[in-house]
Amino acid sequence: NVRLFNETREALERQTATAEILKVISRSPTDVQPVFDAIAQNAARLFDGWYSSIIMRDGDILRLGALAGPVQETIEQWKSLFPLKFLPDQSLAARTIHEQALLEVSDTEAPGVPEITREGGRRGGYRSVAFAPLVREGEGIGIIGLARPEPGHTLTEKQKALIQTFADQAVIAIENVRLFNETKEALEHQTATTEVLQVISSSVADTTPVFDKIIQSCAKLFGVRYANVALLRDDGMIHLIQDFASADLVEWEIAHRKIIQAQFPRPARDSIHGYAIHKREVLHYPDVANGPGVPAGLRASVTLTGDRGNNYSALFAPMMWEGKGIGAIGVHRNPPSPFADKDIRLLKTFADQAAIAIQNARLFNETKEALERQTATAEILRVIASSPADVQPVFDTIAKSALALCKGLYANVFRYDGELLHFMATESLAPRGVELMKAKYPMRPDASQASGRVILSGADVCIEDLSRDPDYDPRLVVSGGPRRMLGVPMLREGTPLGAIVVAWREPGPVSKHHEELLRTFADQAVIAIENVRLFNETKEALERQTATAEILRVISRSTTDLQPVFDAIAESSLRLLQGWSVIIWRLEGQQLQVAAVGGGLPGSDGEVRKLFGTSEGVTDATFLGDAVSSREPRQILDSESEEVSPRIRETARVRGWRSNVAVPMLQGGNPIGAITLSRAQPGGFAPREIEQLQTFADQAMIAIENVRLFNETKEALERQTATAAVLRVISA
Repeated sequence: NVRLFNETREALERQTATAEILKVISRSPTDVQPVFDAIAQNAARLFDGWYSSIIMRDGDILRLGALAGPVQETIEQWKSLFPLKFLPDQSLAARTIHEQALLEVSDTEAPGVPEITREGGRRGGYRSVAFAPLVREGEGIGIIGLARPEPGHTLTEKQKALIQTFADQAVIAIENVRLFNETKEALEHQTATTEVLQVISSSVADTTPVFDKIIQSCAKLFGVRYANVALLRDDGMIHLIQDFASADLVEWEIAHRKIIQAQFPRPARDSIHGYAIHKREVLHYPDVANGPGVPAGLRASVTLTGDRGNNYSALFAPMMWEGKGIGAIGVHRNPPSPFADKDIRLLKTFADQAAIAIQNARLFNETKEALERQTATAEILRVIASSPADVQPVFDTIAKSALALCKGLYANVFRYDGELLHFMATESLAPRGVELMKAKYPMRPDASQASGRVILSGADVCIEDLSRDPDYDPRLVVSGGPRRMLGVPMLREGTPLGAIVVAWREPGPVSKHHEELLRTFADQAVIAIENVRLFNETKEALERQTATAEILRVISRSTTDLQPVFDAIAESSLRLLQGWSVIIWRLEGQQLQVAAVGGGLPGSDGEVRKLFGTSEGVTDATFLGDAVSSREPRQILDSESEEVSPRIRETARVRGWRSNVAVPMLQGGNPIGAITLSRAQPGGFAPREIEQLQTFADQAMIAIENVRLFNETKEALERQTATAAVLRVISA
């Protein structure tokens, strides 16, 4: 009866213990520790006098999972033994895991007992031990250990069966937690990737929110304390785009972050991000300070903070697009611990998503920029169409569009007349800067300015850093001012007509599409210049024809009087040729007489007639007499600087002119007069202007000849009439 009662009681206790452990397993789907504690406590209770423990393998280390027994002091003493190295040939616990079989020793001091087990017994105060393996999918993952202070104890078959049941339950709990956590992590990973895709879909033009979301997800899922995103530019340099750091960084981590930030931009070949791109695979460094295969530059980021103990783990995932590396994501974890395979796969997924976001943004921005360029070119064409006679609105629109699309500091437009550069238009230049430019121009083109280089070379000019350019005027490099410039020429049949210059505050290379855009604007500027030239030439030709026809009408109506013709010629000369004053001269013998006067300072007509009351001799050494006697046009470019006769200089001052041209009136190759036209500014007259003035001189000659012929005919008729009258008287 006693035997049966005890067996029944023991069986009930075992069932109660296993049921209790199952309840704990069901209540702890995410945490195995309550299960370990319940197993250890029930084992210590059912195995009277024994201490029970659960020991788990973690790579090359054995860690204590749970411990229970009759004396708390002994428990604390045993805790101090862990962690232990996993050495199967020196430890029964490790051998049990390795061999996946129950092992027991009745006396740890007996010959043949491994040294670590013997030493553990001495330090922990136990002599009898037994170990049951925890086996999952054919792999030993841990043990349940039993120990007693006294030697000579071993387990009964029932106890062995029970301890194995506890081991199986521990494995079930571990597997449940693993599956639960893997399911949870998989869900978190899917959620994270879904959230990144959502951000990508809502931020097609901007990658910043995508990178932010990726970095935040890495920090949450991997325990990352620092992460960054770097992109490979066309210049072969890796540029830091965004980085993230935990809010509770310690001093060395703050210094570490600054060191990393200061290393960008850098050549791809010298960057760990560039190395990941080159390798086209995720680079994993579990121990940056001490691990094998860590690049020297990456290891130096630890030692530069002053202590090799300032260590971390790192992952670098390349962003690839169509087989080409475009950037990389780097994550750092402190204290160092290897990243799991699933973490590496997820970071690779994030890198792929980042590549998608970059391409989406690139395509969107390229489409947007193309539309903006088309809109800008259409706007310029519209202005060209609406301003056929004036190129200034076109220049203003080009400057505005160039600045808006290039996102620079300012945009300037210059016109070249073959000798001097003229400042025509600007956008976003400070008012003081505009005044300085207006005061400086016009000027001859030279290498000290981007616009001058464009004109001299007839080609695009890019200055990547003004402060490093040996030819650029150093006085123009000021704090907060431009550091980079791009200039393109306006070319007509290879001849420069002007230049467009855009400046940026930051130094560096110029984007190719910005250069192409300015070329398009330059071509449109040439079209506008050519249109205005043709329009103005056509207009001038029409005005000349109109003036010529008007003078011919005056000639036809003034057969006996030259003064209306001379007055009409004077008025047309002033109007068509933008003259300041005009004088028409008649040659009487060897003297030039004033026939008509127009323009000039108010009241100066009478002064001219007084000065030339005694006429101007053809043989006088003046430009006027020279023009008549040589039968060729003559000019005065500046009456104040050239050698002219006192009477001519006095006339210039009285009339208010500085430059003058004299065109002779010829009849049958013989001079009969001249026309002089002046301007208030110094400078020469264009050939077409002299040609037009010569046309007026020819018309004046026609008028003079008409009047002469009319008068001769009239006189002949009067003579005939008188003769006929005399004959009639004689006959009568």
